[in-house]
Amino acid sequence: MPDRSSIMASMNRLSNKDRARVVSCLVEGCSIRSTVRMTGVAKNTVTKPLVDLGAAPPIGRLLASFSQKDP
Repeated sequence: MPDRSSIMASMNRLSNKDRARVVSCLVEGCSIRSTVRMTGVAKNTVTKPLVDLGAAPPIGRLLASFSQKDP
């Protein structure tokens, strides 16, 4: 039986360009299925950046933390 770590290392990774296309479609309000059709990326692969985006802090709070002035 092959070692699990070698299996994970040989998996394909989504390029930054394709990842940006997927995120762009999702941000514009496209469904997962339509994003799959437009980008040619598998459905499970489309959901991974979606989960990553959900775990990220909201951009408003992030920007507010940079704009706060020290007393």
